[in-house]
Amino acid sequence: PRALLLQAHRLVVAFQLAVTLTRTPGLQTTPVLLAALRHGRKFVEQVLRAMPLLKELLATEQDRVVELWKDLQTSTRQMQAMVAHGKTHASPTLAREAPAVRRVLEAIIFQVKAACMSNLVSPANAGDFFRIGTLKTRNLDGSIYVAPADDESEDESSEDEGDEEDAPKKKKKKK
Repeated sequence: PRALLLQAHRLVVAFQLAVTLTRTPGLQTTPVLLAALRHGRKFVEQVLRAMPLLKELLATEQDRVVELWKDLQTSTRQMQAMVAHGKTHASPTLAREAPAVRRVLEAIIFQVKAACMSNLVSPANAGDFFRIGTLKTRNLDGSIYVAPADDESEDESSEDEGDEEDAPKKKKKKK
């Protein structure tokens, strides 16, 4: 089991390196991102299939399993950034992959949480490597995504126009 865990960790690190390549500006093309999402989803699905074994090994090899999950987490975060990129850049090919990728990424989160709970990893220790929260939308290079100001000002002006249209209606009701 220890040798198998070491081999699995090597695979996760190789996957991490491959997914991290999508941060390189020259590789941020739709075909590359699409391939990374499709194959990344398949890889994470295989990790999900191995979760029963990882749950077992968590009891005896906690540090190594946790390290594997940490390395996998960096890849899943980059995959989330690729999904967000497809949405913000209105890429239909990337958007088509988004639901399946999100489903798998969500499943891995809950499986890791279940593994921690079933092995009675103390919350104090679990907090060091596992935390559920809302992810910040990030660009492919890892920087935090900031929505363009033009879109916000258009939204605000359309909301203001809506308020102006509603105001006369309210006045009519009062009369």
